[in-house]
Amino acid sequence: MSFGDPALRPHDSSSACRGLGITIKSASAAIDKFDVLQTMRHMSKSQLDLRSIRQNHSISQARLSELTGIPQYMLSAYELGKSQPTPQHLTAVLSVISNLDRHTEVLTRKKRYRNHTYTNEHKSSRPRRSYSRTAENGAYLNALKELSNKPRPTFTGVSLFSGIGGFSLGFRSLGCDIKGFVEIDDGLSEIYSANFPKIERIGDDITQLKTDHIKDFLDRNGPIDVIIGGSPCQGFSLSGLNR
Repeated sequence: MSFGDPALRPHDSSSACRGLGITIKSASAAIDKFDVLQTMRHMSKSQLDLRSIRQNHSISQARLSELTGIPQYMLSAYELGKSQPTPQHLTAVLSVISNLDRHTEVLTRKKRYRNHTYTNEHKSSRPRRSYSRTAENGAYLNALKELSNKPRPTFTGVSLFSGIGGFSLGFRSLGCDIKGFVEIDDGLSEIYSANFPKIERIGDDITQLKTDHIKDFLDRNGPIDVIIGGSPCQGFSLSGLNR
């Protein structure tokens, strides 16, 4: 008997199910499984909602990656609609979803480092470990010293998402005269200003900068040649997508 037979339809009576030697619960599970498989077979690749199918079966993205052999970054791209799943990957997902009972060990495995014990002890209260300067420390300090050199500026720029000024330091060492910066975090902006006292903070939230404000900045500082910045990485990060 196939899942498509009338005896397994959800509106049949419980007596019919008992006559077949199955329970209502097992029949419902079979129908749910059948519906998922039919959906995956008949939906086009562009229509497939991989995330919903995965979450409906309580499978994390990391576990599905492990079971199918599909890299997690590719599953993430499929779920975000950034690319379409290949037929091979679609077949691999279908195989796992249709045989979940074979993967109980992986699906029920507890995460490592599940429990943590935290104390109020601060590192500063512990005895300080001895340390010594290594050759790598010296090379790092020399590199910073070289970056701190200020060659004659040959072009101008502004820094967005500036943080404490790492990009600005690098570009300044290449001859860029940074005229202004934008950083939403006040604490980071204070550190940036301590590192670069003469650079003007244009604003905090970049989405709130007004045209008149920008025009006034350009009137006072002249044209800008380059815009640099380290934008937030949420659009590229996999963090949280496996939940």
